[in-house]
Amino acid sequence: MQRTHRRWRTALLAVGATVAAVGTIGAIAMTTASAATTGRITSAANGKCLDVTDGSTADGNQPQMWTCYTGSANQTWTFADDGSVRGLGKCLDVANGSTADGAVVHMWTCYSTVASQKWQLNAAGDLVNTAAGKCLDIKDNNLADGAKLQLWSCAGTANQKWTFSGGTTNPTPTATATGVPNNPNNPDLGPNVSVFGRTSGGRRRTCR
Repeated sequence: MQRTHRRWRTALLAVGATVAAVGTIGAIAMTTASAATTGRITSAANGKCLDVTDGSTADGNQPQMWTCYTGSANQTWTFADDGSVRGLGKCLDVANGSTADGAVVHMWTCYSTVASQKWQLNAAGDLVNTAAGKCLDIKDNNLADGAKLQLWSCAGTANQKWTFSGGTTNPTPTATATGVPNNPNNPDLGPNVSVFGRTSGGRRRTCR
């Protein structure tokens, strides 16, 4: 009887070590999605919305000002945690990384390391390109649908003032044990962990 208890004890110790190892793998692989803020960007000059022209996701497409429509995907923007402003999966970007007044603002594939894709909406309502220190500006103060955007020295004018309707979402942190599939038969023990013991007759038994 003492020998049987000893075997069970050895098996449980081995399982404990395995669970600890799996737990460590899971902790290393844990990632937390940062908060993202999504909504409409509206001009103080004319109440129109920043809009992805024709809903095109092509690199180089120049966004425009357009009458706001509730639920329009073209007018839905995300202020990401990397400082980018995203619409339809592309980033608001200054063409050729220019810092000059009049530089074209267009949509481009997002790169977290590209400085010309970083923006900050400050308390004064200026949407500032942090690389240039200049403001998102409605070109020629055009208040009509279809007006284009440019970069310009911040002057406090209405065509450089913006409001944002976004709210905040906080995705749930997720943990993934890399390379180790989940074991639904032993959820309390972690992925791919089974306990083996022996019956009084000497046959091996799997405990679930």
